[in-house]
Amino acid sequence: MATVYDFIAQNNRRVFLLSFVFCVLVLLCTWGVAYSFGMAHYSRPPDGSDNYVDYIGKSIARNVIDAIFSGKNYEAPDIEWVSEDLYPKVRNFAWRTTAVVFFVLMCFLISPPRFLQSMVLNSSHAQRMQEAQYRELYRLAGTIFKTAGLPPPKLYIIEDNSLNAFTTGFSPENSALVVTRGLLNNLSNPELEAVLAHEAAHVACKDCKLMLTAVSSVLLFSFLAEVSFVSIFYGARRNIFAAAVIWCIGAV
Repeated sequence: MATVYDFIAQNNRRVFLLSFVFCVLVLLCTWGVAYSFGMAHYSRPPDGSDNYVDYIGKSIARNVIDAIFSGKNYEAPDIEWVSEDLYPKVRNFAWRTTAVVFFVLMCFLISPPRFLQSMVLNSSHAQRMQEAQYRELYRLAGTIFKTAGLPPPKLYIIEDNSLNAFTTGFSPENSALVVTRGLLNNLSNPELEAVLAHEAAHVACKDCKLMLTAVSSVLLFSFLAEVSFVSIFYGARRNIFAAAVIWCIGAV
């Protein structure tokens, strides 16, 4: 039968695997997007067109018109592609961009646990409970957590009539227990005790750490994908640096 230590070890492995896969996916996508941006930013068509799509379209149209008026068979034009010295410049740009994103990822992964915890609490509009006002709830939560071998949690409340509760935090020492107003108003003491015990089990098994890693990873990766997708429609050459700035601001 699995013990709490087995669940903790399993969650720790999942956090490591999730963080590793997340970093690899972001860095691979960053290198590919940066390489495409670099090709669009540094390349210059021979006739001064805005981009190579316009250049190819003009070349084909010009050859078709010449074939019509001259009576000759149409021949595909010889497109003058980018020079060989462009590729090292684009690759360097892609690697430099990937290095910057790697540095940002490392800062994100080693950021203080309270930073991610505060993101969750702020997004859910949770307010800290004053112990003098909720003395009985503090006593009940402290007893349950102490019985489970955990330090007493910080208590927060959400002014909502739904029946809900959750815990957040990377470690039991900085765990936060959040309950809704509806939960306090509609549950009896035994029912509330059962809910608090359930949340204490999440803290003991470090489920909160796994969920914080999963949610933050998915949100940041999806935001990067959305910015890359939108940047395609606004022209990479004109907005390459603006897109980078917007990505950083949006991530923060």
